[in-house]
Amino acid sequence: MIFNVGDKVKTKQQISGLTKQSISSGAEGIVVRTSMGRADVCFTIPGVAGGTRKVEVSVAPDKIVKL
Repeated sequence: MIFNVGDKVKTKQQISGLTKQSISSGAEGIVVRTSMGRADVCFTIPGVAGGTRKVEVSVAPDKIVKL
């Protein structure tokens, strides 16, 4: 699937890795950049000490779906 900047997306499964922030399954975000078959997505996730924080993660297209 092709994603465009501004698309609202949701994760199909948990996203994690050695150098990536862990993103839970079902988290919603917005595509902020696309390049070389990947999408950079800005997710709003729970903060460490309460509240929320924004995290930008590079994601393979097969791990997200458009809303």
